[in-house]
Amino acid sequence: MNRYYKLLPLAIILLASACQKTETLEENKIEVDLYSKSDSVSFYVNGKHYTTEVDSDIEKYGYRNGGANLRLSDTKGKWTYGSAGKDLYWVGAPDSIQYSTSYTNYFPGGSIEFNYVKNYKEIELVEDSNTLVPRKDKIFYKVGKYDYAMDFKRRNWDEGVAIELSLKDLGGLTSFSTLANRFETQLNATSQNDSKFEILKVEEIKGTKLVIIEGKFEVNLFDDQEQKVVRVTDGYFRSKVYRSGNRSTY
Repeated sequence: MNRYYKLLPLAIILLASACQKTETLEENKIEVDLYSKSDSVSFYVNGKHYTTEVDSDIEKYGYRNGGANLRLSDTKGKWTYGSAGKDLYWVGAPDSIQYSTSYTNYFPGGSIEFNYVKNYKEIELVEDSNTLVPRKDKIFYKVGKYDYAMDFKRRNWDEGVAIELSLKDLGGLTSFSTLANRFETQLNATSQNDSKFEILKVEEIKGTKLVIIEGKFEVNLFDDQEQKVVRVTDGYFRSKVYRSGNRSTY
């Protein structure tokens, strides 16, 4: 009996140690499985299904700064975009910066690009290779519904998401206006009233600077004359992206 009770704590310790090792192995396996997940996009256009091929990862990514909240001014500023007539310029707000990331997925017959757009106060960002980017301790992607940024690359008031689609038989289409600033756009938030974009899940991959985002979308796409060409339905995406947004150094 005495020997049994002496051995019992040792057995408990060994069992606990084995369980801890098993849990660690399982946790590592989950992280490996997350990292090995391929990027994926799937959607329908006019009843035709488009999807990335199996094991097809994001093939191109980018990031950019731009002036935010552009207004007409008779004085040039840090962010000045062309002339708007005699002695008038499109000038960004002096203390604000627009930062956006982009990811492009290719599929048979075309490609689709997702742009995530956010306006910041300049003091909220840090410099990285001549570009202002979010701090590394911040997660750029959040679970939730996103508006479509209708004036992306124009006057840059809107935040949210912007989509660019290229199809072999239809050419390049966008969810936003591509008219130059000197022209007034007919597109606004109501142009996407029946649309949606939502990030459903953000999973961090431990030991990396990556997260996996998954979501769904539907969107109206327009040509360069702002004519609605197609509607994208039943869209799904899974993307392995940098948690704090794209930049030159991680």
